[in-house]
Amino acid sequence: MPLVLGPLKVIRKKLDVADYSVENLENKIAIERKSLDDLCACVGRERQRFERMVEKLRAYEYRAIVVTSDWSNIDLKLYRGTLTPNQIHGALMSWALSCDVSIIFAGDHGRAGVLVARLLWVAANKCHRESLAKSIAK
Repeated sequence: MPLVLGPLKVIRKKLDVADYSVENLENKIAIERKSLDDLCACVGRERQRFERMVEKLRAYEYRAIVVTSDWSNIDLKLYRGTLTPNQIHGALMSWALSCDVSIIFAGDHGRAGVLVARLLWVAANKCHRESLAKSIAK
């Protein structure tokens, strides 16, 4: 189910990387959303594919992975699969450090929408200010 990003206007279209971006800034902003079960699959059986995607995120100036769960749900093993919490923690820390990607645990689906909308808004504003500064400098 897509996130509710109000008050932002949502346009549905395929992105090369990630789930959310800002129109005309798709080459600068990439936000990937994962449920806890999706994230665990990415640590386990889908790891090679997901690591390629995380590596692609490095090309984006503003990038993050937003998880629609709490970090504590990993420790409580409230996910499907046989991975241990330590395996999941290790993969997340590895991606955060080696690929310089922010991993944000939003708590739930609704809060994830609020956080993704705010991330997109802040990133777009930064891009706009950078663009203005460049045009003034010319």
